[in-house]
Amino acid sequence: MRLGFVSAILSELSPVHLKNAKILPEVGALATPLEYHAPKLPGLGEVEDRSFEGSLDAKKPALRQSHNSLMQFLPD
Repeated sequence: MRLGFVSAILSELSPVHLKNAKILPEVGALATPLEYHAPKLPGLGEVEDRSFEGSLDAKKPALRQSHNSLMQFLPD
């Protein structure tokens, strides 16, 4: 069912930004974006994407992981 929803959106919008984040409720409503959520790498649960910052070689596994995780939601 989710695939149909994503397909409908993709047929209407381009480009689409897919993001995985953990919302941090302990901060106030006027907090800046990086204070109220922690970016996560899709498919790795609680692993923050900051774990893959730094060199290009550190970012390549993150790109592969994100690609592999998100492709299951996109039409062929």
